[in-house]
Amino acid sequence: MQSFLVIDFYNHDSKTTDFAEGYEPVINTLFSFKNLVDDFYLKHLQKEFLSVDICLLKPKNADGSRPAGSLKVGTAKLPLHRLLEKEYSFQA
Repeated sequence: MQSFLVIDFYNHDSKTTDFAEGYEPVINTLFSFKNLVDDFYLKHLQKEFLSVDICLLKPKNADGSRPAGSLKVGTAKLPLHRLLEKEYSFQA
């Protein structure tokens, strides 16, 4: 079984991780997003979420071919407001 994650953040295009194997996949991917920090962006961080979809590649057919596409098996919504809290601040 191969799985991957789809990350949606702010106004950026969706990003996907590499495929991972097995029932307990280890995904080690780093994404970087460049943003202008203005009032609109700070309000977005206060109220919105980072969306992470968990997807599986469709299983192979009996003839060994793989159908196109993937199956979304779950979604996580990670709150962004914690990035603005003092204990998570990168400032001294």
